[in-house]
Amino acid sequence: MASAAGAPAQPERVAFVLVDGIGDVSIPAFGNRTPLQAAAVPHLDAIAAAGLCGLMDPVEPGLACGSDTAHLSLFGYDPRIYYRGRGAFESMGAGLDMAPGDIAFKSNFATLDPQAGIVLRRRADRRFEDLGPVLCAALDGLRLPSFPQHTVSVKYATEHRCGVVVRGPGLSDQISGTDPLKDNLPLLRAQPLDDSPEAAHTAAVVNELSDCMRQVLESHPINAQRVAEGKPPANVVLLRGCGSRLALQEFQQRHGLRACMLAPTKIIAGLGMSLGISVLQVPGTTGDYRTLFHRKAEAIAEALSAGGFQFAFLHVKAVDDTGHDFLTHMKPRYQEVVDKMVGQLLRLLWQQERAGNGRYSIVVTGDHSTPVEFGDHSHEPVPFAIAHVRHVVQTLGGDAAVQAIPLGPIPHPEDQQQGGGSSGSQAGGAAFQQQGAAAAAGGSVGGRRALSQPAAAGQSRRALLTGAGGGLALAGGLLAAGGVAAMAAAASADPNALVRQGMNKFRENDVEGSIEAFDAALAARPAIRPYLWQRGLSLYYVQQYQEGAQQFRDDVAVNPNDTEESIWAFLCEAQLVGADAARQQFLEVGRDPRPVMRAAYECFRTGAQPDAILQAARGDQQGHDACYALLYVGLWHEAHGNAAAAEAAITQACRTQYAQQSGDYMAALARVHCSRRGWEV
Repeated sequence: MASAAGAPAQPERVAFVLVDGIGDVSIPAFGNRTPLQAAAVPHLDAIAAAGLCGLMDPVEPGLACGSDTAHLSLFGYDPRIYYRGRGAFESMGAGLDMAPGDIAFKSNFATLDPQAGIVLRRRADRRFEDLGPVLCAALDGLRLPSFPQHTVSVKYATEHRCGVVVRGPGLSDQISGTDPLKDNLPLLRAQPLDDSPEAAHTAAVVNELSDCMRQVLESHPINAQRVAEGKPPANVVLLRGCGSRLALQEFQQRHGLRACMLAPTKIIAGLGMSLGISVLQVPGTTGDYRTLFHRKAEAIAEALSAGGFQFAFLHVKAVDDTGHDFLTHMKPRYQEVVDKMVGQLLRLLWQQERAGNGRYSIVVTGDHSTPVEFGDHSHEPVPFAIAHVRHVVQTLGGDAAVQAIPLGPIPHPEDQQQGGGSSGSQAGGAAFQQQGAAAAAGGSVGGRRALSQPAAAGQSRRALLTGAGGGLALAGGLLAAGGVAAMAAAASADPNALVRQGMNKFRENDVEGSIEAFDAALAARPAIRPYLWQRGLSLYYVQQYQEGAQQFRDDVAVNPNDTEESIWAFLCEAQLVGADAARQQFLEVGRDPRPVMRAAYECFRTGAQPDAILQAARGDQQGHDACYALLYVGLWHEAHGNAAAAEAAITQACRTQYAQQSGDYMAALARVHCSRRGWEV
């Protein structure tokens, strides 16, 4: 398309606002509304009403993803292919150099009971801006007595976080970390994740590094002072997410857009650096509760209007922190602060567009859900909205209304009078939060209208972009085509709503109903067949083993690293021809990074007794590893005709704390399995 003067038309400039942890679930204190529904967010509502909106799974349905994998997906890079651990992102974002062969860790200053070896607090203190750099300086350049050829670099990141880089010969990123991931659990020892000598060597290096760091911290005067003041000492560094630097096609080459980001959270900044995205440095934008939100809006508007950038990414962390900190009544209040920031950004962009300095679109979404009463990431999808700024201006009431949006500092919620929650109206946040319901009701997704009406009874609130790669569909449509039009087709597709409906029916033990929904999705869009692993699980439980096996084989044909799909193909075929015969046609796949699933794969593939699966859980009694280990031990016994052993293992999997508290699809499967077999949990 050419302009009147014959020059190629310039793409609309895109402001992409990522609200970390924005998604949530219904909260009784808010009248069974989500925090976003309880918040007063008129600017987010206007974007939702003016353009395209919906719900999406940033990576894939049912996955409680991390910020790093979600961002990678949203930027258009499939994390299932490209992800190599988050440590490199954190360390590069903190300002550490990384060369090929280096490894890095996302690290926390934590509190350890040295006698018991128990991590009492994974975050020694969130307000660590003064002490963190001092402790990092004490650790930087640490020498390892047994590995004199290796060097260690440590640099403070934010809050309780630091980046750690190890350089030396023979290092591998295929190791586990030392972080138990929950309070009051033992400090872990790094373990190799494959059989290579490099992984074994690296695990030994990292374990010595962990020990040496403890020695330095335990004797540091800062910790002596903290103990004297009754504060928890920062006497251990938890090392997790071992990673090496990614070698990827840069963002501009991939999407044709010159990009920048404002992401004071070091892990996101480091990811951006890995993709060749310019990272803006703006004083006062700290990435925590006290960040200066108005400066974020000003910096993004300046970058798009005068900095030569066509894509500007703005990351907000405070909303996610409220979820991790269980601050139920603060989450909607910080969502309201974000809304005010978005309002300022809209005004600033509109001033430029009105003056003839380009045209602008705005996107608002999240990377994952962080339910405030759960305190961690969950599998719930996140809302998104995308619109042309000029259409949002119309929805808000025109030029005069937008020019009246106040600029300048935005008060922080804790600086205001504490109350019983947000003062938002009953419909607060409804348009932005209920987009999925509107789409499920068959309404106009791209039309510029309010979407605040509730869905009709029985209609899904999770209707859009929920198929495999939903986040990639969002990013790919937006970035490759430069705007709303390319996303409309993806977002309005009914098959994704049907997939979500099928998953919900399965969780409710309506297996037959789930198959109907999955088959309807498949009929509407045959291309999704290789990604409908959920359909294969449902087919197993209605004894359609041949079709179930084919579903899993189709999956592995295009996803050759899918360990669980390989196992489930075997499980289906074992019911048809017996375990020994099924093993002769076992699907070979790539190495799974999860120790439990790697052990399970070998036991199913070779027929070895499943003791190794439980051993791979490494003492976990109630968590994710325990749940998965017990489930697959039970499935192994069922495939080999040991009904009593199968019942004992899978019912125990259902009783783990993880199965009872998480929304993991496979935890639901364990319950469905017991119900179908008539086993009492």
